[in-house]
Formats: sequence, structure tokens, C-alpha cells
Amino acid sequence: MASENKCSRCGETEFEEGAVQSAGNISFRPKGTKFLTMSPGNVSISARICMNCGLIELNGDIEVIKSLTGSKKS
Repeated sequence: MASENKCSRCGETEFEEGAVQSAGNISFRPKGTKFLTMSPGNVSISARICMNCGLIELNGDIEVIKSLTGSKKS
């Protein structure tokens, strides 16, 4: 498993933080979550790009996904 601070493609360490955008927000919705609930079922996504090779890495908020799925894993 690659280090969190190294690019998984080229191994370099220089990244630029950012976001992936569309006409609306892009988010992750776990399979099996209900559409009509009092809390939103979307998990926000952050992104970063390797300044050496251009690989774009996406990350979701694991605390939100745990609360949506009822997971107790750490």
C-alpha cells in the first residue's frame, strides 16, 4: 500500500488540493441508502492531483459513510 503522502502511480510527493466539479456537486451515495430521509445520503468528495504525473486521487469522508451505513469499523 502506498504512503498517504506519495503518489500511487509515480511515488512523487508534490500534490495540489482541489475538487472535481460538474454542473452540480459530485458526491458518493452508498448503495442501499434511502433517498427520502431527514439526513442527506451523500458523502462529499475531495480531490488532489499529483504535480508530477497528473494522477487525480479522490477521497470521501469516512465518518459520514460510517454514519450512513452503520459501520463500526475504525
